[in-house]
Amino acid sequence: MILESFTTGLPGKPAWQPFRYRDVNPLGGTTKVRLLGAPNPAMRLLHHRLVRFLRGLNVPMPHAVGARPAGSPVVNVRRHLYIDNRGRPARYRPNRYFLLYDLRHAYCNVDPGLLAGIICQHCPELTVQDGAVLDFLLGYCFGPNPNKPYQLELPIGQRRRGGLVQGGPASPDLFNLYVAITLDQPLGELCQRYGLTYSRYLDDLTFSSRERSIGTKKRQVIRRKIRDAGFTVSDRKAKNLDIRKGPLTINGVCLNRQGTIFCPRWYLRRIRTLVHAARKGAAVDLAALHGMMGVFTATLPRRWELVDINGRRSERRVPVGRLRIEQKTLDEYRQLQARQRRQP
Repeated sequence: MILESFTTGLPGKPAWQPFRYRDVNPLGGTTKVRLLGAPNPAMRLLHHRLVRFLRGLNVPMPHAVGARPAGSPVVNVRRHLYIDNRGRPARYRPNRYFLLYDLRHAYCNVDPGLLAGIICQHCPELTVQDGAVLDFLLGYCFGPNPNKPYQLELPIGQRRRGGLVQGGPASPDLFNLYVAITLDQPLGELCQRYGLTYSRYLDDLTFSSRERSIGTKKRQVIRRKIRDAGFTVSDRKAKNLDIRKGPLTINGVCLNRQGTIFCPRWYLRRIRTLVHAARKGAAVDLAALHGMMGVFTATLPRRWELVDINGRRSERRVPVGRLRIEQKTLDEYRQLQARQRRQP
């Protein structure tokens, strides 16, 4: 009955339109060609219903940050800050040692049978034995082998599994659910034993330690847990860093040893260029500008009220010069938004 509610009243037959997309990370600056699937209106509506259903399961995901309510790269970085009460006023300080891992071909390594079992485990109205959940996932959420042409028009039994479809509205939520059970739980227990802080932004894993470095043996055990979950680490993107040797970049957001979170300089220059061009009437992708401004405003310095162990409230000081420069860009963006609202 639940699965039937996803497919009733759709404006047509759900389908994907495959295409290749040259993805340029606006924060990290990296470029990658991805094979994506663009959903038609029926498929998009089906996935939106699936997203509401998945989030209604209320599965605990304490380590997941990406594609979660109120989640962002900035929130992921703030997971690795702690309150330093040694001075007055108390301040947010970052952990010293960081280990950054990226899961290689993460969507392709999701097992549909195991994912169907996880969904049925958290929804008593569904059962694994009849295979309806697995057929639903294979039919609407999983694509064929990424190394072969798309053949989504074939019957389910003739399709080749290629992992979750990149570009599907429900793919991030399905991936979070799958990884929260298969990977986050064992890694969370391991990090608690080692005294590490762990967070995950989709397929990017961040580990940090306040005092002791994350040595070879710990890294080997972490990699073993990742392999047991069916994933592999991209060695090219793996990093073991010490924040005292310079600022770090985590998911494109910078963090220095004072605990200040900020955007890279080139990213701010790009925002200023787009805002200036839009105010002059040039053709600008406003959706991309609004997304970049979302990250920018999240990193604006602010006065945070802290409560130390003695119950005393204190405020973090903000560099006035940096606030003045970034406030100018924010004011120009707000003027642009006000002008757009006045236009018919």
